[in-house]
Amino acid sequence: MIQSKNHSQRVRVGFPAVVAVLTAFTVSGCAIVGSGIQTRPNYTAPTPTGIEGNWRNTENVYTASFINNSTQWTSIEDGSILISGSYVQTTTTDYTLQLNSLVTGQSRSANCRLVNINRLNCTGQDGNQFSMVRIANTV
Repeated sequence: MIQSKNHSQRVRVGFPAVVAVLTAFTVSGCAIVGSGIQTRPNYTAPTPTGIEGNWRNTENVYTASFINNSTQWTSIEDGSILISGSYVQTTTTDYTLQLNSLVTGQSRSANCRLVNINRLNCTGQDGNQFSMVRIANTV
């Protein structure tokens, strides 16, 4: 119920009328406010090159980061650092890794090939093979 200024008359307003008025204010308010909103352009992450970035082995045991010719491998289970080392690019798709195990204290090497931008296949000096897949970087 709405009262006029002289308080002697009462005007009855039904629920549908109130909804219509609120809807009109809401829509017009959105149009006014909406006209000033600028949308952010869609962000596209740069296409990775080489092995730089973050990887996960295909057995889900560790993640590996390759940054500025240094690498560090971390346990997925407990977050402990398993391996630290370095790498050198020898061709456009081939890399040599020098790996130091923080678990066993041994140093090993591996030769790796970037078979596509998201997969790295490696063979250790002992002949064991392993593969990693690229982890999408978060922005």
